[in-house]
Order: sequence, then C-alpha cells, then structure tokens
Amino acid sequence: GSAPPAAGTAVGRRAMRLRCNFAGTTMQRASWDLACNIDLADCRGIQFDVFCTNAHPVSNFSIYFESEGGWYTAPFHPESTEGWSTIQLPKTGTRTEGKPGGWSKIKTIRISAWRGEDTDTEFYIAAIRKIGAIGTDASIAIIRAESAAAKRPSEAESVERFAEAVALALDRENIPTASISDLDLTPQRLSGAKLVILPHNPSLPDAAADALKEFVARGGKLLAFFFSTPPRLRPVLDFGPAHFVSGPSAPRFSAIRFSEGALPGAPPRVSQRSWGIHGYKALPPTCRVLAEWLDEAGQPTGYPAVIATPNAILMTHVLLPDDATNKSRMLLAMLGSLVPDVWRSAARARIADVGRIAGYDSFETATHAIISASHDDPGVGKKISETRKLLASATALEKEGKYIDAVDTATLASRQLLESYCMSRKALPGEFRAFWCHS
Repeated sequence: GSAPPAAGTAVGRRAMRLRCNFAGTTMQRASWDLACNIDLADCRGIQFDVFCTNAHPVSNFSIYFESEGGWYTAPFHPESTEGWSTIQLPKTGTRTEGKPGGWSKIKTIRISAWRGEDTDTEFYIAAIRKIGAIGTDASIAIIRAESAAAKRPSEAESVERFAEAVALALDRENIPTASISDLDLTPQRLSGAKLVILPHNPSLPDAAADALKEFVARGGKLLAFFFSTPPRLRPVLDFGPAHFVSGPSAPRFSAIRFSEGALPGAPPRVSQRSWGIHGYKALPPTCRVLAEWLDEAGQPTGYPAVIATPNAILMTHVLLPDDATNKSRMLLAMLGSLVPDVWRSAARARIADVGRIAGYDSFETATHAIISASHDDPGVGKKISETRKLLASATALEKEGKYIDAVDTATLASRQLLESYCMSRKALPGEFRAFWCHS
C-alpha cells in the first residue's frame, strides 16, 4: 500500500522522493525495498543524506539491510527541516532481526517511515554510501560476534551493546574504525588493518580464529575484552588459564587502577562496577599486568584488570559505559601502546576539533562569534586569549612528536573555548534557565 517511489528534486539536488500516504489509510508504516547485491563486510557502516520539511506525521524512520536469514536495522531521523541532513549509521549501532548471515551478503535495503499521524508527508533520500573502509578510511577493525548471537539469541543484546560501547568511546577520540562480523572475517578482509578489537566475543568460528591467527602472526595487534583464547589462537596469543569470578563471595569490583608508567597516556584510575571478571592468577612469562581491580573500598582485589603481551592487550571484563571520559582515554592509551601512530592521529584530530562547538566549524569562526556575542566582556576576551595560546602550544607539541601532551593541551583548549562560549550567552531580563535530564 505504500506510494511508489519517484525521482525528484529537493533543495537543488536530484534524489529519490518517498511519499508517506498516511491520510485515509490504516498502514502501520510506509516502506520501500531496493534489491541489491552489496558487500558491506569491511566498512564501518553507511551514510546517506535525507531531506524532510515535515517529519511530524512520522513517529520514526528505519533502515534495514537484509542478509540471508535475517535483517540488520537502525533508526534515523532528519536533523533539519530547512536543508539536507547527513545520517551516519555505524554497523555497531544496528540490531538484528532473525539470523542474518553477515554483512557481505546484503541483498535488500529497506527504508521505512512509521505512522505517527494520519497526515501525508514526503521525504527524499540521496547518496547512500559506505564509510570507514578498512585500509582506506580506517586501520582498526571491531569484530562483532554475530555467530554467538545467532546460536544463542540471549547473547544478541550483549554483542550489540558492547560492540557499540567500544565504537562510541573511540568516536569520542576521533579514531576511525570499521566493523566486521565474525561470520565475514577472512585474512583478506584484515589485510589493511593494523589492529583488531574484540569487544565481546564469547565464541569464534574456526575460520575467524584462523584469520586472527594469521593476522597476529604477520604483526597485527589485538585488543580484547573478557576474552578466552581459543585453542587455534594460542600459538600466537596466550594469556594463560582463567576462571570466572563472580557472586556473593567474590570482591565487589568498582575500579581499574593502572600501575604508574605502565600504560602511557592512560588515566590513573577508571571507574567500572563489574559484576564478574575473568580471574587470571598464573600468567605466562610473556604477560605483564598493567592494571588491577579495586574493590568498593578502593583496595586491591588481587585480580588483574588489564594484561599485556607483546602483540595484545586484554581487559578482563567487557567495557561498560560508566565514566565515559576516562574510558575513552583508557582505550586511546591501549590503542596507542599497540599502534603508536594512533596517538599522532588523535593529536591532529583533537587540534582540528578546537572550535567545533555550537555549530561553528573552526576556531576563528567560533572565537569571532563568541567575542561578538559577549559585547567585549573582558573576562571572555581573556579566556579566548588563553585558549589561543593553548591551541598554539598543542600545535607545537604535535610537530615535536609529543602527541600525548598535544592531546591533553588541545583538550584543555576545547574546554576553555566552551567555557568562554557559555560566558558569552548573556541572560535576557527575567530569563529562567534549566535543563532536563531525561533519564
């Protein structure tokens, strides 16, 4: 019952016009399918442009990707009613319906607009494209345990949640990644990768384990969370035996404390209330402990939290979303230890980001607008001057190869600029300001 798609023009661009014929109908959603044969296995996700002047009749939009036996799906929504919005959908942010057979076998793309009101509307879609391909846009691959989710549906939510937690943490550090299903993992798909992340992989298909074995053997690095080494990987990677530690008699794990100097750039302490861990006691000689678990009283539990080998780092539980700022920095330090080029990329990205606040796209644009809005407030001017010096210092540190210091200094510059922006927003007479934390 959906209206047929048509070619159209919106804000000067040719695009696909999709009309939602909700008035006088009872359809739950308007949907359109595009038959295709697309391999999305080795990219971060997809991106497309959408334009809709009136999205009120739509409760939410969804995009689906059909693979043998099931679907991957994610919601999206236009951010503007006046122009085109660019939507980025990482694969780590999708959920599964049924038992999809991997991202290498996409045979249908479906767009759905779900009924919100009995009123017609329309929207336009253009420029659907891949983002974050391994070897071009990204050198880090996150492996989603879709085989485990297919075998045990109860694992599906955990697989999706913990892969997304790692991806979001790295997004905050401007580190580009790609996502690969363990159903699609081959040596060829990892040929352009320098580092592989296993966010929560309770099992691995033999072919995936063999691909990782070859990857590590040729110099690739591995970052794993709550991971038991499969027998096929032990020749190149071994953390020794472990047992699950949980329950009333186990310590109440509440934080991770790094040994001084063990992991350059890592925060000294990261909060994480874990309900259970892999307990390692007898570590092989090739392993060293970088951090330990603390209990609720801040005392050592005797259990390693982060372990390193020459080609891998293991955290003995999954990455939880609490203490987000320190988690992102801990991840950055882990990656930088395994692939030092990551620090250089992070420093350059952090410097480039200074000024990208409140819709401004550069430091000069932001500072000009902030000073104008402040009506030459000397406090704002002083803070802007301090920010400019910090940005210059961060740029100099990056050129000297002091990337960790450059990241820290650029982060401080961004904070100063944000504070100056807040100072410049002068209250109107009688104005009341508040915020609502939806949670």
